Amino acid sequence: LQVRRASTIKTLLDQSFPAVFQEDYEAVIDAAGAGFRITSNPASARSELAAYPALFAQAIKQIQGLSNLNANIRAQAASLMSDAMALSSSSSEHAPFPQLADHTQPAPQQKMHIPIVKDL
Repeated sequence: LQVRRASTIKTLLDQSFPAVFQEDYEAVIDAAGAGFRITSNPASARSELAAYPALFAQAIKQIQGLSNLNANIRAQAASLMSDAMALSSSSSEHAPFPQLADHTQPAPQQKMHIPIVKDL
């Protein structure tokens, strides 16, 4: 959910050019790209997820610091970020991606039963 919100906010900010430039909200861009980075390199999921809360907090600070941005757009972006943080903190695991929680034990392997058919 946070990645989706960050992506929506990135689009809002991109459409606000020339009032703001991408250099003004790099953390939002990084947060929005987390899903793609995990999908394209699943081995990075653990490190991406570990870094995401700090990245998301930095994105919120960047949005709050965009003084050239229209006040309504800034309020909308801040509201989207705050909603995403509230939803995340209400999850049972307090993680941005609870479905990808740290699973140190591999899933048990299922034994497959294949019947042997004899020629009649």
